[in-house]
Parts: sequence; structure tokens; C-alpha cells
Amino acid sequence: MNDSSPLFIIGTTVVTKDAFEALVKQYSALFSEHSHILLRCQDPLLFNVALIASLQHKNHLFVCPSYYSDEEVEALCKKFHNTLFLFDHEGHFGTKIFSHNPCTKDVGALYIFTSATTGPAKITQHSWELIQHSAKQAKKLEGATWLMSYAIYTYAGLQVFFSAYFNKGSIYYPLADQKLADGIVRYKVSVISATPIYWKMLVSSWSKTIAPPV
Repeated sequence: MNDSSPLFIIGTTVVTKDAFEALVKQYSALFSEHSHILLRCQDPLLFNVALIASLQHKNHLFVCPSYYSDEEVEALCKKFHNTLFLFDHEGHFGTKIFSHNPCTKDVGALYIFTSATTGPAKITQHSWELIQHSAKQAKKLEGATWLMSYAIYTYAGLQVFFSAYFNKGSIYYPLADQKLADGIVRYKVSVISATPIYWKMLVSSWSKTIAPPV
């Protein structure tokens, strides 16, 4: 992938690799000033900027589900000594800084909330090194376009992002009001990782007038 190639297709908006890297650089100073950060963000572009900036600075990044309230976020920041809360606001990062005693700047990690289907949500810790190594990397995946079928803050969603990113591919993020099949064909999606329920929905909604991607 060259710098002008699509990295993300969010709805019908195309974001190139150089545009994405420019955003990461723009926010780099903010991430360098805080070792423990909590992120609550629904914007895929900003969410991924936070991932790569935190990876570069080896931050402790807590990825919070988008439905958590401000009160829940404040309690989490206090519990885990997060000094910076990031959220998306009109296409930019909104910030809230806390005066918690900062923890030492040790080797950072990525913290993911479980789905809480069998009880209260728990937080799992993943080293940045492990996240990179566990992403699917193969010659046949190089330059491929992936479909984002998971919530971006879940472990599965993060695996799709890192697999596409490290294989120099693209990711298509469909919007709720878009016809999924049209987007898959239009943007030449060739890699789909999804749950059985998602596959069933995709197959049942596929129009007979649309040829499946080859």
C-alpha cells in the first residue's frame, strides 16, 4: 500500500494512509503526556488514531464501550489512575484531564472490556507486543480489504483492525443506512471475519441482482 491508497472506507468516506498518519502525528504530543488513558469513542477514524498513537508511545490504553456513562467513566479513571479521558466530539477528540496520582511509566498495554454476557464486565489486559503478534499476517492477506463486522472496541474488532493494518490492507466500515452487499462489492471486500449470526444476516439479505465478490 502506498500513502495515497485507501486505508479506511467509512461509509462512503475514504481515508488514505498518509491522511491517517498525519492525524496520528497531530495527536502524538497529547499521547506522550499521559501514560494511562481511557478511550470512549464511536468514530472509527479517531478510535484507530488512538490505537496507533498509544502503540507508538506504549501507553496504558483502556478501550471503553461506547455505552458507558460519564459517571462510569469517571469511576474507571479513578480506579485505574487514568489521567486522560478521550472521547469523540464533532470529528475531533474531546478531552478531560483528571488529577489522579500518575502511575509509573512502565511498559504499556491495551485493556479491553468483556461483553458481560454472564455478569459484570471485566477488563482483560493485552500487551502491545502480543496484540501485534496475534494479528493474522500472511502473504495472501497483503493489500486485502476487510469488512468490519464487529464493534470496534471488542477484541474481535481490534483483531480485524490490526490484521488489516499490519498487512497493509484496507477496512470497510459500513454505516447503518447503507446496503451492505453494495458496499462489499463496490469496495472489493475480500476478507470477512464474522459471527455465524452476522453471516446468516448477510446471506439472507444479499440481493439476487448483485453478483457476489470473486
